[in-house]
Amino acid sequence: LGVALGGVCVLVGLVGDFQVPPEGNLWETATFNGAVGFFLLTQALLAPEAGFSVKGQRRWGTALIVATLYAYGIETVQAFRGLDPRFSNVAGATDRILGGVFFFDALFIMAMFYVLTWPFFRAPATPLRVAVRYGAVAALVSFGVGVGMSAYGTVRRHALRRGQGAVQTVELDHSGEWRLSVDSRNTLGPCRVLACYVHPWIVVVQLRCQGRRLPVGLVLTADAVEPEQLRALRVRLSGQHRAG
Repeated sequence: LGVALGGVCVLVGLVGDFQVPPEGNLWETATFNGAVGFFLLTQALLAPEAGFSVKGQRRWGTALIVATLYAYGIETVQAFRGLDPRFSNVAGATDRILGGVFFFDALFIMAMFYVLTWPFFRAPATPLRVAVRYGAVAALVSFGVGVGMSAYGTVRRHALRRGQGAVQTVELDHSGEWRLSVDSRNTLGPCRVLACYVHPWIVVVQLRCQGRRLPVGLVLTADAVEPEQLRALRVRLSGQHRAG
């Protein structure tokens, strides 16, 4: 399935364009789907040698298939919608949640891989088992690098306020209009609140800004705002939420 989806993405990209505004990239989606497809084929070849019971192998296979179908779906659908499935700068709250689930889904897929390969470390060494051991270690290192890059991207954008799409300053006037300074160059606004989550330590706001097709997500933590300003913002947003 992954190889087929990758082929479809390549075909659509060749006929039209690999870039789907504002963020979609069909080439990256094609390589992801193809790589995961070959990854699954490799696991399917190794599964009979792992020593699973019939019931255990069925459970392992079912869990892996469900997780992989979600990965294929979110990667492909979001790309065709013009969104980055992982680090979108323009996605709304729902799409960001789906992207977060995608992250944990990837962790689960890797966990299933190590469930499969662990018996190869415990059994006596043979050329096949040694090769599987090296492959598992290499996969662990590469996945660790990927997780590190994901964490760095998240911290850089939402905590350090740097990089593409990072909101650096926020203005809220008495009429309730928001204006955002993005990347130190662009200004978004006026914006209105679509949804919000209010907590003494964190405020999450989804905004619809004039001239922008998709909503903008904003995260404000207690250490990023003056205490009195954050308290006033919480009261204001809570009042709007009750009124809505």
